[in-house]
Amino acid sequence: MSKTHWKSLFNPNYFGCYCFEDDKDIVLTIQSMVREMVTGEGGKSEERTVMYFKENAKPLICNKTNCKTMAKLFKSPHIEDWCGRKIQLYPDHKVRFGKDIVDGVRIRPFLPKEEHPKCTDCGADIASAGKMNALQVAEYTAKKYGRVLCSGCATKAAEAQKGNDVL
Repeated sequence: MSKTHWKSLFNPNYFGCYCFEDDKDIVLTIQSMVREMVTGEGGKSEERTVMYFKENAKPLICNKTNCKTMAKLFKSPHIEDWCGRKIQLYPDHKVRFGKDIVDGVRIRPFLPKEEHPKCTDCGADIASAGKMNALQVAEYTAKKYGRVLCSGCATKAAEAQKGNDVL
């Protein structure tokens, strides 16, 4: 049963530490970063930098610390170079805010490990082929053959289909 963190009731429109299940990291893809008016817990509005994600996740109010991490991570200070890139978020329960220690969302200072889809026939990692990356190969073979296949198993499946042709 899912429980509701009390902090999610105060600013439920934005990503916060309460979004992490059991404090596990979350990998998301940056869609865009914009400046927009954000209304805080006390009802005060101010212009903030907000990061939106391609996945179905709440936007993240992005602070200078996280922006500096991304500039180092992606070797560019330009936000346009960050869009389309994956980041790994984690809850940091020791963020200094004035004299207080509070919960915050941070970005890991390394690129998330890319998970490669596995071939359902042989279990091998699916590699890119031609102009398709590994995920595109997986999607293509799943659609064409009804299962995710590496290029070697896809070739065998294509030959088996030809052998079943009665024409």
